[in-house]
Amino acid sequence: MKYITIIAAAILAAIIFKSRSNDRSPLATKDPQKNLPISNTRDINPAEEEREAKALEVQRQHFSARRKLRLASSSLETNGDSISIKLSIDSEKRWCKKGDLDLIASLEETSHKKDFLVTIQNLSTKDVIYKQRSNYKSLKAGITSTIAIKAPQKTLHLGLFICHDPAMTSSCIGKKISPHGRVLENLTFNKPVKDIVVFFQYFNLKGTALTSIPSNRFGERYYKDVSRMLDQDISKSQLKTIRSMNETLKSEPVVINNNTIKVILPYNDEKCNV
Repeated sequence: MKYITIIAAAILAAIIFKSRSNDRSPLATKDPQKNLPISNTRDINPAEEEREAKALEVQRQHFSARRKLRLASSSLETNGDSISIKLSIDSEKRWCKKGDLDLIASLEETSHKKDFLVTIQNLSTKDVIYKQRSNYKSLKAGITSTIAIKAPQKTLHLGLFICHDPAMTSSCIGKKISPHGRVLENLTFNKPVKDIVVFFQYFNLKGTALTSIPSNRFGERYYKDVSRMLDQDISKSQLKTIRSMNETLKSEPVVINNNTIKVILPYNDEKCNV
């Protein structure tokens, strides 16, 4: 009787265990489709994947080429249909090396005329987009301005100029372009000096993107590379003019950062007599 009771208990335990096992996965055998793993990744189209890879490679090469050419660029802030640009002009002391500000001081002292002009002008139409009259003292102390430009429908070719303008023409385009050394030599020997351009920097504005060609890069090969990079954004004649002005004036390259164009006007440290 004792053995019968033990056997009955064992059978009952086996029945309960089987019942519980079935309860744990009642749906597993009813609908196998519901137990398939769900993928979070989209189906990959090989042709689409190849196009995306090629587009990324083109962007990478474009960025690398611009970096090699040192083309500075920035996306500008918009306000309605206008683009906002901040212009900052500062002076910077250099050791035993004359710069733009030394030429400005000499022109002012020799001509006894303190009329200098800062402009941003359309190189194609010569229109003046921004102008501010200035002198040696104010340029050395620093100037800051905020400029609003109507968003262009096509690429604008712009020049940032500082020129001597005692005739009060209100434009820097058309003034004489001469190497600083030659002008300083003429001033030393009291030779007459016509109104001249002291500083120049080229920009192009395409949509809200502002791009500059560094003013201290020279040579035919460099400008050929720039022409290929900018493609339809600049003509050969415009590039020739820009190259000529850069190689003659050798202005300090501007810095474009956070919607700001920063211009540096170097001058010789007074402690060094050059």
